Amino acid sequence: MVGAARSGVAAAHLLARRGATVTLTDLQPAIPEEDALRAAGVALELGGHDAATLTRADIVVLSPGVPSTEPAIQAAMAAGVHVIGELELASRWLRGRVVAITGTKGKSTTTTLTGLMLEAGGRRVLVGGNIGLALSAQVDDSTEDTIHVVEVSSFQLEAT
Repeated sequence: MVGAARSGVAAAHLLARRGATVTLTDLQPAIPEEDALRAAGVALELGGHDAATLTRADIVVLSPGVPSTEPAIQAAMAAGVHVIGELELASRWLRGRVVAITGTKGKSTTTTLTGLMLEAGGRRVLVGGNIGLALSAQVDDSTEDTIHVVEVSSFQLEAT
């Protein structure tokens, strides 16, 4: 897992709950969630992304905003490691339907209003992505009748 912002932390927790061996890397030398992540069994490599770690991985998951042009990511890709984004990871376990909203302006407003309209229509809705909960944080609450309304940025689409 590359990137320890909100989506990366949620994805690391999701993978750990699903029994994966997880290493989370981040450029920052320290992150607020260190104790909780370590308690969940997530190994941390802080202060940079090590190409050796990523090239040994079975799969590399990118947080939104982590560019695939990062040298360690490029090394992993060159080594044949499958690189995906957090949205793609989460979508592998989601049940129900997904409404993804993207664009230049108005994504948050459109996502929020879409969620509210669906809720007003009696639907079970979880709103997230770039607003609210990361999609990885919604997986455990996802049911067959859930509609996930997801704000999606260009960074997230790049790795999907």
